[in-house]
Amino acid sequence: MNDKFLLFISILFIATINLSCDKQDDLKPRGSLSPIVDAELPTVGNVGQEINFIVSHAVFNGCGYYSSQETTQIGSTLIVTFYAQYREGFCTMDIPIRKTNYKFIPTRTGTYIFKFNSGETGYLTRTILID
Repeated sequence: MNDKFLLFISILFIATINLSCDKQDDLKPRGSLSPIVDAELPTVGNVGQEINFIVSHAVFNGCGYYSSQETTQIGSTLIVTFYAQYREGFCTMDIPIRKTNYKFIPTRTGTYIFKFNSGETGYLTRTILID
């Protein structure tokens, strides 16, 4: 009976170590809206030429980082939303602003309107004229 008890304790110990050392537990990100506070958009551009600019967005603690973005285009209006993820662990309790590069390739001439999702405050609007 003593051997069965030791075997049970050994299996329980190994299972606990395997579960607690799972690398996925270290990075259990949560996706959430990352409000856009500024966009350094140029005022002009050319059709078919890639336009790169910086988008500044807030995360809600020091463990927050850019996760992904979603762009919806309706005619010449683009609605841009950024998402953040948060690492678990000890984090600074501030609201840092992260800067992320955004790329856009216009397909036709005219004025494009960018509406950057700023969270509960609505949208930050910028325009660019494409020749």
